[in-house]
Amino acid sequence: MKIRNGFVSNSSSTSFIVALNNSVPCPHCGRCDKSIIDMIETAQMHSSETEMRWSDPRDFLIDTEKEIESYDKELREYRTMDPNSMGGYQNRYKISTLMQWTQDSIAKLTKLMGAIQDAQSEGKQVIKFDADYHDDLLNDIIREQIESGTIEVIEEHG
Repeated sequence: MKIRNGFVSNSSSTSFIVALNNSVPCPHCGRCDKSIIDMIETAQMHSSETEMRWSDPRDFLIDTEKEIESYDKELREYRTMDPNSMGGYQNRYKISTLMQWTQDSIAKLTKLMGAIQDAQSEGKQVIKFDADYHDDLLNDIIREQIESGTIEVIEEHG
C-alpha cells in the first residue's frame, strides 16, 4: 500500500490573473483569436472547476489594499512585542518568522497590484479565472494565446 506524505490538493484547476491584449487579425484570412472570456464562460457551463472569478479588478484591488493594511497593522504589532518576556529564543524565532512572512505577503500583494494597475494603464482588460486541468481544449488555447501574446500572464498558480 502506498501512503502519501505531505500536502495533497483536491483542486484540479489552475488559477490565472491575465491581461488581455487586442488580438491582431491574420493578414491573410482576417481571423482573430477567439475571446478567452467567451471560452471560459462556455467552459464553466460544463466544468465545476472552470470559473470566471472576475473581469473587473476594482473590487480585488480595494480588497487587496485592505489586506495590505491589515498585514501592515500586524507587522507594527510584532515590532512592539518583547520576545524576552515571552519565553526566549523560540518566541523570538516565531516573531521574526511571522514578521518575515508578513513583509513577504505585503511585498507580493503590492507587486501584484502594481502589475494589474500597469496593465490597466496600458488599456488592457485584466481578468482572473480558474481553468480545469482536464479541459484540454481550453488549456491548449490558453497556452497558444500566451505564446502569441494575446494573453499576458500576471499571476498563475495551481
